[in-house]
Amino acid sequence: MMLDGLKMVAPSAALLLFAILFFGLMIDAGLFDPLIRKILKRVNGDPIKIAIGTALLSLLVALDGDGTTTYMITCAAMLPLYKRIGMNPMILATISMLSLSIMSGMSPWGGPATRAIAALGLDATEYFIPMLPTMIGGAAWVVFTAFLLGRVERKRIGNIKLESGGGNCYIKAILEDTPHKRPRLAYVNLLLVIV
Repeated sequence: MMLDGLKMVAPSAALLLFAILFFGLMIDAGLFDPLIRKILKRVNGDPIKIAIGTALLSLLVALDGDGTTTYMITCAAMLPLYKRIGMNPMILATISMLSLSIMSGMSPWGGPATRAIAALGLDATEYFIPMLPTMIGGAAWVVFTAFLLGRVERKRIGNIKLESGGGNCYIKAILEDTPHKRPRLAYVNLLLVIV
């Protein structure tokens, strides 16, 4: 029974291990840096745009199925901006958690999905393809929720104009150049992620 259980869980565990290592490598290579810069430049000091930017960033990063990297990237990029304009950081936590629950819970390499696939004895595609409409609907709901939360914050603190388009607000450690960053290979890395 133990060997049968291992055979049933092993493919899902291998997929989960691959996803964490692969997306961690893409994060270190700086694949998400242009997206983070673009979001921070666009949102400036508008709480609605900041909340929606948080949702888009966390939904994208949560595709790796690992909560640690989702919170690490989203909080490192957005928390200083929240603090700078006086937004409630609970909104950041709420949006990140909602995003992770949608993406990690339904992508076949996420923890909950991996357990469901193993318990039901399904193939990853048998599980994932029927979940796509629900996943897209859930992601749209996360963005809508972010809009509602941002609107409440805009009423509370107003729209704050930042001098450098938000560039002076985020932690530079995640965006600064390191020996591991490969900006020239961004398109190759993006193609690998899509494949």
